[in-house]
Amino acid sequence: MKNLCLLLLALTATSAAAQTRPLWSETRSFSLKPIEMGGGAGGPRYFYDGKRLGNNPEALQVPFLQLADGDVLRQYRKARALTLVGGAAAFAPLALLAASSGNGGGLSTRTFVGVCAATVGVSMGFVIGRNFTLRRAVRLYNERIAGERYGRVSRYSVKPPTP
Repeated sequence: MKNLCLLLLALTATSAAAQTRPLWSETRSFSLKPIEMGGGAGGPRYFYDGKRLGNNPEALQVPFLQLADGDVLRQYRKARALTLVGGAAAFAPLALLAASSGNGGGLSTRTFVGVCAATVGVSMGFVIGRNFTLRRAVRLYNERIAGERYGRVSRYSVKPPTP
């Protein structure tokens, strides 16, 4: 038991030491590029540097975090929260079934279909809200990038690309 505690203590200490060291010694510079938006039947599509960011809007997190702008990150976090709440709303019919099965009485088909339809409507509302919020975040991101590129005075810490 004593050896196990010592081993865990040693692993914790080395893990903490490894996390405090930088992965590379030099500072890396990068230039941020605008995010292009497209749309279609499958929902919004986002492109960064000419490459599609995939079907998941979570891929927008990397450029947003590199910019480190409070307004952009706030909009992105709001969109993530809308995604989470919309996904949680999909469990309403399951919760209704679980609640009605315990009391011995049955659940009417009409009630269940109504709850399912309401759940679809609520989920679609959250998806539309998420897409609207993500578009706002992308627009803000592109405005910040354009301000840095074209020499506008800005309070953001993104450096323009060096030739």
